Amino acid sequence: MANISYQVGKNQSYGKIHEVIQGEPELQESFERLKEHLSANRLDIDKKTLVLGSALTMDPKKEKFTGPMSKKANKYISRKYRKPFVVPERV
Repeated sequence: MANISYQVGKNQSYGKIHEVIQGEPELQESFERLKEHLSANRLDIDKKTLVLGSALTMDPKKEKFTGPMSKKANKYISRKYRKPFVVPERV
C-alpha cells in the first residue's frame, strides 16, 4: 500500500507536507527523522520537493481501494509480469 500511495502521491515542499501532517504525531515524528537523515547526508530538504503519498483506504473483502484516489490507486494493485518473472497460474 505504501508503494501505491507513493505512486499516486504529489510532489510537495517540506513546508506543505509539514502543514498537511499536523495533528498526526506518528507522521510528524517519522517526517522529522527523514529530515534529519537527509540533512546528515547533506541534502537540503527545504530546496527539494518530496512526494506526499495519498491516504488510501482498502476494502479487504474486494481487495480494492476505496475513496478519493481509488480509481488511480486500483490500477497499481496488479500488473502484467515480464518474463522470467511471470507468476504461473495454478492448475
